[in-house]
Amino acid sequence: MSLRFRIAAVGTAIVVLIVAGVWFAMMHASAQSSAGGKTDGNPQGSDPAAKAIQVVSVTPASDATGVNGANPIKIKFSAPVAANSPLPTVTPSIAGSWKGTGTKVLEFVPTTGFRQYTHVTVQIPGGALGVKSAGGGVLARPVAVRYRVGHYTTMRLDELLAQLGYLPLTWTPAASATVPAAGDAAGQLAAAYSPPKGQFSWEGGYPSELQSFWQSGSASGLIVKGAVMAFESQHGLT
Repeated sequence: MSLRFRIAAVGTAIVVLIVAGVWFAMMHASAQSSAGGKTDGNPQGSDPAAKAIQVVSVTPASDATGVNGANPIKIKFSAPVAANSPLPTVTPSIAGSWKGTGTKVLEFVPTTGFRQYTHVTVQIPGGALGVKSAGGGVLARPVAVRYRVGHYTTMRLDELLAQLGYLPLTWTPAASATVPAAGDAAGQLAAAYSPPKGQFSWEGGYPSELQSFWQSGSASGLIVKGAVMAFESQHGLT
């Protein structure tokens, strides 16, 4: 074997050893990274579920009008909300409670509800002090939702006056209707916005001509006006 061949052979062996050494070093570093649970894309070994949480939907929706002021407020997120997460705020402030931590839906259930024509604002906090997911993700920025509550219906006024005996008519709820009990303030408020369905029937003993003054669902009807005046008089109201 010539000297030149030996040098070439030695040089080839050195190259092979260098390549093998680099490959081994890379594989060793990769194994250490896997064993430690850390990669360049996840340097702290955090749970991939910790990506930013997002607001998927809010009910009532922003800019909604004619809303039933007794209904709950529901906020759906892209991930379950942490049990210790800061909660949204509702303005004006009313009695109620938030439910649903640990799930994707937070729900504010009012004790009674908002009065008619109320302008409601729901503030969902974001950033470092904002809503957090169960996996550690945060809401990137605050979200504000504003809506307007509707008005009470005169149809429910008619139903109540009939039930209390102030009208020459009786009111019978539909078989599928849910009628709130007398002491159920939240149920009564909800019915004021969305009255249960039912039917009015004339009682006997009244002249038929009186029926021409009956306008169901209209506060301007003479019979309803007379019934309201009688109620106010009996209860010392102006």
